[in-house]
Amino acid sequence: MKRIRSREDDETVSLSDVSEDTPIFAKRDGKLAGMIVYEDKGWVIKIGSSWGSTGNYKTREECIRSGYGVGFEFYVEE
Repeated sequence: MKRIRSREDDETVSLSDVSEDTPIFAKRDGKLAGMIVYEDKGWVIKIGSSWGSTGNYKTREECIRSGYGVGFEFYVEE
């Protein structure tokens, strides 16, 4: 997996290079915790089945930025 770039290095990919159809996974403390999905009202970090999500952001960028603030890192498959 490649990490979504929060800073420049060789192990990251820019979000602008990731299609909106590509799954983006959220990890916290090195463990898979959820993924970014689009729901009725916007982009969310889906953390569980029906109960867990954060967000409803207009863009993936806003959603990811909010996740960085609470300890998430974001990845796509290589």
